[in-house]
Amino acid sequence: MRASLSILTAIVGLGLFLLGLSQRWFVLPSGFESNNTLILHDAPATFWWKCGCLLALAGIAVWLVFRRKSTNIRSCLATFFAVLLPFLLWYPQAVIVQDDATSGDAAWLQQQFDNLTWLGGDVPRAHSERPVPDGLGLWAQEPPHRLAAFRPPLFGPFSLGVAEMPDLVWWFGYNPAFSQFVGCGWILSVLGTLLLLAGIFGSGKRTDETGQRRSLLRITGVALLSSSAVVLLLALWPLLLGSRSLLEAREHTLSWQPQAALDSLETAENHLPALRFDTGVILQRGSLLRQLGQADTPPAKLHEAWLLFDQGYAQRSAAIIEDLVSRSDSLAPAERREALRGLLRSAVDDLNSNRLTEAKRRFAILLDKNPACIQGWFHYQLAALQSGDLESNRLAAARVEALSKIYLRKESRGIRAASQGMLAQGEAGAGNTAAAVTARKHAQGR
Repeated sequence: MRASLSILTAIVGLGLFLLGLSQRWFVLPSGFESNNTLILHDAPATFWWKCGCLLALAGIAVWLVFRRKSTNIRSCLATFFAVLLPFLLWYPQAVIVQDDATSGDAAWLQQQFDNLTWLGGDVPRAHSERPVPDGLGLWAQEPPHRLAAFRPPLFGPFSLGVAEMPDLVWWFGYNPAFSQFVGCGWILSVLGTLLLLAGIFGSGKRTDETGQRRSLLRITGVALLSSSAVVLLLALWPLLLGSRSLLEAREHTLSWQPQAALDSLETAENHLPALRFDTGVILQRGSLLRQLGQADTPPAKLHEAWLLFDQGYAQRSAAIIEDLVSRSDSLAPAERREALRGLLRSAVDDLNSNRLTEAKRRFAILLDKNPACIQGWFHYQLAALQSGDLESNRLAAARVEALSKIYLRKESRGIRAASQGMLAQGEAGAGNTAAAVTARKHAQGR
């Protein structure tokens, strides 16, 4: 009975593993089709991890066909999947740390979600800020100044201590953005591997000697520890090199050596590509370029716009940002994303200042360049409601609903409810009672 249950567990594990290979491992929205359905894409790293898994499975299948009869199948299979498990768990770092484009998009989407749903965000504070004739009574929240996948590592090769342990989880790729957009495929593959190992361990006969079980456990343990050690070294190595380059960049900056600091920043970004979209790194690069007299480069312009906005010159900042957005196709992905974040900040400032026409214009530019910006659609809907633009209200409500369903956290229901509430207000204001009732029911989850 026990052997049969173990074999069944192994079969289920293999099925889950193969099913995981057929599903997305990371799910990000990038835009909308003409029929308003979302365009989704997976991380580029997924292709290589799946190819590695398939090649490994093909190799084990060939080995099973041509193996010697004296070979212990259980030991070999347990060793194989014990080696495979740490490499599956290494996947998040490949997405979050080594792929700056995917990681940057995921980080911004996560930041928008947090901006809308935290206790001081737009959704919890609705109807609590200021009286308006129509719409939610709130000051729309600007995006935070900094966007990043993790806190930059700044430690020496022998100074990684307890204080860095929470950051280490993020440096290995397990940050909120990965947890938010991880696909069921990766989860099923990891779960399938664990079930396969459990099934292999329990598939022995009752007559097996205790020494055989201990031998199997020892062989599997050695394989798992060896594989984990290799993966840990591969995961830590770029962190150590990137940290050293960042420390050098800081020293060169404090010594007024801008070119040397730029070179060190470039080296750090090569080791840790996710640093390329870190707002602090972009602005530091812009500051160094301005010191070198290269004030017309995109990072320098972003730095200038950030300083102007921080000093209260919002419209001068917005003019620089709009110029960058107008030629965004020629910008690097991180620079383009930062310019769009600046445009969102300017549009929110217009909305809060009751410059609805200007706010809608800037929101329209933002959403044309980045249709997956849920915070942009939410605030655009608020501007449409306050200006009486019912068609834009309906479009924004549909886009917010579609985008919110991508998020795994339950707080996304609050975003949909607030959006449907704005739609209900717009429909009621236009005299469409039935449509208003329907939207109100949707807002209440009915």
